Amino acid sequence: MKSVRARQNVADGTNLARLERQQQYMQAFYDTLIEKISEDSSLFTTIYYQVADYLTTDCTVPKLTELFDLLAEYGMGDFVTTEGENVLGDEYYEFYVDEEALMELVLEIFYEPAEDE
Repeated sequence: MKSVRARQNVADGTNLARLERQQQYMQAFYDTLIEKISEDSSLFTTIYYQVADYLTTDCTVPKLTELFDLLAEYGMGDFVTTEGENVLGDEYYEFYVDEEALMELVLEIFYEPAEDE
């Protein structure tokens, strides 16, 4: 797990490299989880009750199962990142987002033009 959490002394030490490792981990976790639950449908409920003490949710188990089924149906999709610059600061690498690229990304993902009346 150190390779997913840490950035110092792992690969090139940048947060961007850590994010890439986290994406790889999340995709592998998702793929394995979907595979295992497709083999044993009760596994989702078992996992839920094993981690329930560490969760805060107002969703019921049936609702979470329904949401998980939707996730399995649609997949994780692509990870989205924005442009920016990775700069070595006084002690750590720092990421400075490209504000214009970020605005374009937000509009691309969330903006829907109003329909003419």
